[in-house]
Amino acid sequence: MQLTTGQITIWTQYIRPSAEFLPNIPVTTFQSSSDHYWKPSIDFENACTSLQDTLNDILNPLCFDVFIIGGDFNARVGQIQRSVPLILEDTPLEFTRTTQDHTTNEKGYLLNNLRDENGFVLLNGRTPGDIPGKFTFGNALGKSTIDLVWVHYSSLAFVKDLSVRHIISQSAHFPVAITLALPLPESALATNAPPQPSLRWNSKYAARFKTNLQRSPLVSQNFLSSSCSNLYQTLTEAITQAADGSNMYCLLSLTYKPISARWFDDKCRSRKRLVSNYLHICKGEGSTSLLWNYFYAATKHYYALIRRKISEHQTKISNLFANTNNSTDFWRTVNGEVPQEWYKVCMFMLHKKGDTSNPHNYQGIALVNCVTKIFTSIINERLRFWAETNGLLPEEQAGFRKGKSCGDNVFTLQSILQLFIRHKRASALVLLIDYVQNSSTS
Repeated sequence: MQLTTGQITIWTQYIRPSAEFLPNIPVTTFQSSSDHYWKPSIDFENACTSLQDTLNDILNPLCFDVFIIGGDFNARVGQIQRSVPLILEDTPLEFTRTTQDHTTNEKGYLLNNLRDENGFVLLNGRTPGDIPGKFTFGNALGKSTIDLVWVHYSSLAFVKDLSVRHIISQSAHFPVAITLALPLPESALATNAPPQPSLRWNSKYAARFKTNLQRSPLVSQNFLSSSCSNLYQTLTEAITQAADGSNMYCLLSLTYKPISARWFDDKCRSRKRLVSNYLHICKGEGSTSLLWNYFYAATKHYYALIRRKISEHQTKISNLFANTNNSTDFWRTVNGEVPQEWYKVCMFMLHKKGDTSNPHNYQGIALVNCVTKIFTSIINERLRFWAETNGLLPEEQAGFRKGKSCGDNVFTLQSILQLFIRHKRASALVLLIDYVQNSSTS
């Protein structure tokens, strides 16, 4: 199946499957012109001509299954009624459009002619979730329906619904959601396996889990005669059984729980709740609500508060980093708290030379948590790039730097000595220091 979508403006598209096994659908996106935005002052006839040229390239081969065009046309079509094909009888779409925006301008008539000539149907005000058609734009000066969505006649069978979402955002445009009824592949229809349970640790039942594991007959194995594979499978089964008897073997919830930002405090929540209440009341009272102006003002103050909170938080973090003197303070600044697993290090003493009974002949190797290593590697790479970019490291520093090694300093030393050798009475002083105890494990 080929899904083709068109952008009349800088239109963000979110394609979210509503089924668990949605087929891989190729999506083709085009934009109407190089301008990408049909601003109110645009030459509308030229913009329609440019869109017509793009449609000709797509419609002539008819290489699509679903063809949708949507965006901010900056044109008001009001309640213009045009004849629609009888194919609407088998769809959830209404033959007659209804809308809250009763204004029609010249651009709207031109746009309707272009739509009809190319075989598209206007979805706004025609779907179950948008009757009557809601306003898609609003500010203190007024409201209108200028974010329009078209669907091609051949794609009507796949359209399930369209709705205007009234959510809080910094844009005066409201998001438009389109629901499609796309067919699933046979493999997805045949797959009906229930989700498998997983282990989830719960410290509340730790004592019960420990007791069940100790009493399990599976842990009594002959370690001399059993293979590593058998021991591993037996241990896994013992842990699973012990967890099953301790309320730690259950279905995991796939619900996404967003993590609140550390700077998003009670004042932000209260201001967001106020904006949400204004929006709910305005939406309920319709286009005549005088509270829309209060809603827009509250939204402006809310995002101003958000910007100030983010700025204050970034300043606070910068000051904390500037006053960090040890690793504990560093991790507390980065994450608020350090996971206990990140404290654990497995030390391995590697014999380097000489007497094995002499601790000085061993080098300690710390095996750190893999997640910790990834995180610290990211920080190290960012600090290295920052230090290199700002020229904070001296040219003489060759250790722990990409593209440099001790060979560079050996070459520099050799060049200095050769330079002084050329002069009979010249002398060079060289100081070589060998740090025996260069680390706490030496």
